[in-house]
Amino acid sequence: MIANNNKQQFLIGIYFLIAAFVGIVGVFYGLGHINQNQAGELSQLKDQLTMLEVEKTNTQTELSDVKSRLNTIDLDYLLTKADAVYPTSEKARTEGLLWMDSVASKYVVTLGALNGLKAGSQLGVYEGDRKIGQVVVNTPLDVISYVSPANQSLQLSADNSYRVVIE
Repeated sequence: MIANNNKQQFLIGIYFLIAAFVGIVGVFYGLGHINQNQAGELSQLKDQLTMLEVEKTNTQTELSDVKSRLNTIDLDYLLTKADAVYPTSEKARTEGLLWMDSVASKYVVTLGALNGLKAGSQLGVYEGDRKIGQVVVNTPLDVISYVSPANQSLQLSADNSYRVVIE
C-alpha cells in the first residue's frame, strides 16, 4: 500500500511538472506572440512616420515655392498694366515724397519704375529747399519704390515726409 501511495504521489508530481512546463511554454509563446504583434505595429508606425516626414518635406517645398512666387514681382507685367492706366504727367514726374511705412518698417517713395527708377537708382532727399542726403532704391514697383538711406549719417524721422528728386 505504501508503495502504491508513493507511486501515486510520484505520478501526481510528474503530472504537475508536465503541467508547469506546458504552462511556462504557453506563457513564453504568448509573450513572443505579443512581442511579434507589437513589433509589427511598431514597424507600421515607423513606416507611417516616414511617409509623414516625406509629406511634410514635400509640403514645405511646395510652400517655399509658393512663397518665392508670391515674393517675385513681374515688373514688366506691372509696368505694362501701369502704362495703360497712368497719364503721361505721372510718367514724367521726377519729384515725389518719402516717408516711413510704419507697418513694413521701410522707407517708401512715390516714384517707381514707371518714372524710370531701377534698383540702385539714387534720389536726393530734401527738407524744404535744403538737400539733407540721398536714398538708394532697393525695390522699385510701378509708381512707388522701397528705398534705404545711401549713408548712415542720414537721419530720417519716421513722423515726417520728405521731398525726393531723381538725380
